Amino acid sequence: MSQHSKPGTPFQIDLRRLNKSVGFVALSLPIVALMTSQWLGNCDYVSLSHYYYYRFSGDMFVAALGAIGFLLLFAYTGLEQSEHESAHWKMDRWLIRVAGLCAILVALFPTRGSGCDYAGQVGRAFVVQSSGSEDFFPGDAALFSNSSFDAVAGFHLMATFDDGAWAWIGDIHYGAAGVMFGILAYFSAFVFTRIHSQDALTSHGKAFSKNKKIRNLLYRIFAAMIVIPTATIVWVSFAIDPFDPFFQTWIDARGTFWCETIALAAFGASWLLKGRFYGILSDA
Repeated sequence: MSQHSKPGTPFQIDLRRLNKSVGFVALSLPIVALMTSQWLGNCDYVSLSHYYYYRFSGDMFVAALGAIGFLLLFAYTGLEQSEHESAHWKMDRWLIRVAGLCAILVALFPTRGSGCDYAGQVGRAFVVQSSGSEDFFPGDAALFSNSSFDAVAGFHLMATFDDGAWAWIGDIHYGAAGVMFGILAYFSAFVFTRIHSQDALTSHGKAFSKNKKIRNLLYRIFAAMIVIPTATIVWVSFAIDPFDPFFQTWIDARGTFWCETIALAAFGASWLLKGRFYGILSDA
């Protein structure tokens, strides 16, 4: 990818800073989730996606994925093609947009179930035809309020998503997450490993520099760290019977959470490497 903005754009885009921004946000998400579990006393959710349902960590979950989504969807379109770009340049641009859109869908369409049986869980919902919290009564749900117009309904909003008319919301979440991780792995394994600058070549211009070879090895390792955990989640979800003892062990060990964390960490590390955060591996 070129380091330069298209001619005539109202501002200049620094691709390395952009890559580092995406990487830092991706790395911060599981860290914030773990910190909120310890500091705010909420339960250890079975997946990273279930942190959507808790105060503060839910806000950070939506904000982080939204930031990643909008950066991937819009920021990379302002770059011009360099002389070293491959014939896949246009396809890569569309793929990065799809990944950005998927990140936004993951943020907007939550996962199924509560992920935890905890009284502090909150439901995120739009309340229509209500003139304030004093007139809003969520049925059998408890109403937590600090003031007359600052109330949160604490009920298992997504508990029925496994079946019925709302099941499609969880399907969008899972599908978008899978496509997003797949595209991110593709970029790490095949896009970032290409030649994007003359600096990545030896003085003869016919072979990769030493640092480029190391970076390419790391990119492929990061890609594997995205694909393997994602594939493991899919395998457990579709191939393992929920009544199988292994499935319960998986839930107790928070297998989905740790797989998602590994995949996100690899995504973040790959983008940080592309942004030359690790200066010792830079060519220039």
